[in-house]
Amino acid sequence: MLGLYDEKVYQKSIKIADNLLENYPNHAETRAFRALSMSGMGKMKEAVKEIKMVLMKNMMNYTCWHIMGIIHRKEKEYDQARRAYLFALKCDANNEQTIRELIQLQIHLRDYVGFEETSRKLLLLKPGVMQHWI
Repeated sequence: MLGLYDEKVYQKSIKIADNLLENYPNHAETRAFRALSMSGMGKMKEAVKEIKMVLMKNMMNYTCWHIMGIIHRKEKEYDQARRAYLFALKCDANNEQTIRELIQLQIHLRDYVGFEETSRKLLLLKPGVMQHWI
């Protein structure tokens, strides 16, 4: 589903998610990716409703919080996206992709204190990567 989302083949991605949900109706990640694909199609209200429903059932799911942040960022609700990314990092503190996305968002929002903390966290996580030092 993620590959189809990246290729912008949203209908097929939703179809695969629906097929999986027939067998496993409470699978949180599948519902989250379905919401992400719906947001790609422009159905933002439905996507937000779906992801919130998933998060009500499973508040500590890192993937769902990350997708919630992506959806809010698409809607240009940057403060909500930042909160979702921060909560995703509470669930999985060492996820490099989420840390990078949060850093970009903090720079965009001019949250330099948060940017400094998050950058330091990324540097301590992988000190051997030269890009993190720059």
